[in-house]
Amino acid sequence: MRFGRLEPKDRSYEEIYSLSKLNLSTPKVIEKSLLFPYSLRNYYDQKNQNSCVAFSWSWAQSIKNNNPLQRYDASWLYWQAILNDNNSDTNPPNDTGTYVWAGAWVLQHMGHKKQKEVQPDLRDGITSYYWGKTADDARLAISLDRAYVTGFLWYEQFMIPEYVKGEWWIGRKGIKLGKILGGHATCHFRVSDKRQAVGLTSSWGTQYPLVWLPYERLNELLKQGGELVIAIDKPTNT
Repeated sequence: MRFGRLEPKDRSYEEIYSLSKLNLSTPKVIEKSLLFPYSLRNYYDQKNQNSCVAFSWSWAQSIKNNNPLQRYDASWLYWQAILNDNNSDTNPPNDTGTYVWAGAWVLQHMGHKKQKEVQPDLRDGITSYYWGKTADDARLAISLDRAYVTGFLWYEQFMIPEYVKGEWWIGRKGIKLGKILGGHATCHFRVSDKRQAVGLTSSWGTQYPLVWLPYERLNELLKQGGELVIAIDKPTNT
């Protein structure tokens, strides 16, 4: 299983485009899951490519559109991202990963490309995106019906989720995380105040389950250089 999320050296844009500047109200209590296209789990599989950023953004677009037949070409998005991420070390044919912002930039300026389509369409992209800092921002995102993308350090324990009372979990309190394996991007589509956790999908097909990650652990990961980004527009290409 490959990863591929790179942490940018300059992150000043996160303050310029901070989610907090929108002055949106976070619900006091939220228990919500966005409609998830389970049939796409076989399709969104990055395999041996370091393209988690592009696959996570593609997941987010499919979830927003709520159309299981609308498959996006995540590999196309990956190659466009590494061509436009201002890092010559990631340029093709190198397959070394890219930045979360680079995937968002391509979606904003070029749109996305459906499977079997020849050209991307701006209507399949996004118009704006903002950066969060905490689990409360994650709660806000889902309350607005927006799947969001995170990038953070991926630990050994995350590779072996725990099965607890019929659900898969990573990063529970008191569990040793082990060594850092790299940086990974994932798409989050549900939150639960009852569980005090966010729910996410990775881009490893059906090999990896849908898991819960505690709010407390998400906050720790974000403080360790993690990222949380949310598109604040509605899809138009349905």
